[in-house]
Amino acid sequence: GFVNPGAAAPRVNHFALQAEPAASPSPSVALVMATEENKVAMSGVIGGIAGLLLGGVWVGAGLFAVGSYLAKKDDSDVSKALKGISSGGIEALNFGAYINDKYSVTGKIGGAFDDALSSESNKEAKGYVDSFVKTLENADKEIGFLETFGKIATAGADLASQVVEKAVDINTQYKLTDQLKEKIDEATASASKSSGTSSKA
Repeated sequence: GFVNPGAAAPRVNHFALQAEPAASPSPSVALVMATEENKVAMSGVIGGIAGLLLGGVWVGAGLFAVGSYLAKKDDSDVSKALKGISSGGIEALNFGAYINDKYSVTGKIGGAFDDALSSESNKEAKGYVDSFVKTLENADKEIGFLETFGKIATAGADLASQVVEKAVDINTQYKLTDQLKEKIDEATASASKSSGTSSKA
């Protein structure tokens, strides 16, 4: 229809829309932050554990050093792969902490253990356990086991990486592996010659 020019325009109500405030995220239970430094340290730790399981202490120490060294090489594909694996290890560790926090797993286990020790016949054992737990809690307050372990792992990874890097530099300078290969070739050649002459005789 037509609008009468003298008629007042219809009143329109305006509302200011406001977004509801975002819910604050729940506090993080991450044990280990996924920083580059922690990924390098975790690469060494994973290598060390794998070596320990597969070949013992010396293989574990060697793989810890090699893993730390290779993870520090930013331009290599091996470094990217190791950091990806260590990032997955960090996520698994943090997921375990999340599950424990959500379902109070350690609290329930501790409660069941406490209930088992609460009987009359176990009072002495409960006293020992409580004393041990209290000692550990006090030591953790003073030392901070998790933080200290993180610092040790990071420092160990740095040191191992430096040792391997120095070994690589020395090998490049003095060509030790080439000399070793020559000696092995000479030894095998002389061994095959002597076995060849003894078989002819």
